[in-house]
Amino acid sequence: MSSTAHECLKNAALLLAPLVALLTSPCLSAEIEKRNNRDQLRSNSSWFGSAPGPSDIAWFNSRYEGGRDLPTGGQVSWLGIRITNPVTGGVIINNTNASNYLGLGAGGINMSQSTRWLTIESLKVEASHTWNVA
Repeated sequence: MSSTAHECLKNAALLLAPLVALLTSPCLSAEIEKRNNRDQLRSNSSWFGSAPGPSDIAWFNSRYEGGRDLPTGGQVSWLGIRITNPVTGGVIINNTNASNYLGLGAGGINMSQSTRWLTIESLKVEASHTWNVA
């Protein structure tokens, strides 16, 4: 192989290395916004985008009316919850079946910008975390 071809391959490898690292790294967390409905929390129709997973923050804001029971529909795990004042009431995650728990990871609960309440029935603490309440 000529030195020019070798140099081209070397440069191509250097350019592709960051792309490969990005594509193979774990996904970063996202805040997923709750729609104003009572759909099961594990359902994509309950959220703008897809339902939050273990690396995501479930975000309840003024687009969610609040004050209504929300079933999980099964076991659900989130990195954390953020609440920034639902319109009329708090967030009520109500599981009629104890095995349909809500698992919370290291993101914990952030209600620092909320004057509303949060009720969770069947909470499973999946990692050490902080609760930040206004």
